[in-house]
Amino acid sequence: MLAVFCAVLALATPGYAQRGFGFRIQFGDRDRSVRAVGLINQAENRSDRFASMLSGREDFLSEQARGLASQLDVVRSEANQGASFYEVRSNVASALNIARTINREMRNSGGMDYQAERQWSMLRSDLNGLARVYNLGGIGYGGY
Repeated sequence: MLAVFCAVLALATPGYAQRGFGFRIQFGDRDRSVRAVGLINQAENRSDRFASMLSGREDFLSEQARGLASQLDVVRSEANQGASFYEVRSNVASALNIARTINREMRNSGGMDYQAERQWSMLRSDLNGLARVYNLGGIGYGGY
């Protein structure tokens, strides 16, 4: 009996170990899915605040901020409607591409007010969390 238990445990261990590498949403881990949706909602809210902080400007950065907020609206909508892992992942990847452009602009622009820089830092942190959840490359910090 003990030998059977040990054999079952040995066979189950690789499957259990795989769960720690970011594949939980795709295989239906409810806890991980709830955390992902929470991160999506938080990032979407922060992107709206960031875009509104830049709304008085008419430049490339404010245009990109509005684009990011719009893309995260799509991500939130799909996640809330139960879209597949890969559909949401694709839209998260698009949002991260926009965010990388914003990050470069923020790093190169200088002279941003403290609140906008702080909001961007929190938003970037949320987006990097989403990148980890969906197994995507994050946004570099680059000394910013």
